[in-house]
Amino acid sequence: MRLSLSLVAAVFWGVPGTSPALAEDTSCAPIRSVQAKLNNTERFQLFTVTLNDGLGNVATTDVRMVKWKMYERSNAGPWRVLRRPIQTDTVAGISTVSNCEHVGDEVLNGVPTIAFTYDRFRPQSKMRVRMSISKETGLPIRTRFKGLDSAEDFVTTYKYDSSIGEPDTGP
Repeated sequence: MRLSLSLVAAVFWGVPGTSPALAEDTSCAPIRSVQAKLNNTERFQLFTVTLNDGLGNVATTDVRMVKWKMYERSNAGPWRVLRRPIQTDTVAGISTVSNCEHVGDEVLNGVPTIAFTYDRFRPQSKMRVRMSISKETGLPIRTRFKGLDSAEDFVTTYKYDSSIGEPDTGP
């Protein structure tokens, strides 16, 4: 199974017009801050393991963000080169995140993090997300997406390193 870019983008960045209006709720401010920081991070890598795509399929997706390019491949297949999307949690005043809650602190791979849960809206389903954010950098270390009205289940880990570069995309 090939996990499409549109699925990765919809899960991670959200989809316009699929959630209630943005309220003056500050509980989601840390999530919005993470999204802004990711937009300003020149190089990072996301590695997603799909435990269930909603149909019982499993997959892996490797995404590298290098400047304004995005490199994506599924199941160790060939790389696709795309324009890097700008991450947002609102579209035309509509929020794609809600019900944000600080759920504690944890250490992941030696990195002290603060953990939040929140709901992310997609066209087909609503996901419950648990994001662990580095206390030092304010960037995510790991995110888990679980369908609230489906069997979808994804785990994304993040890597930030100046050595992350453009992969060999072939001729």
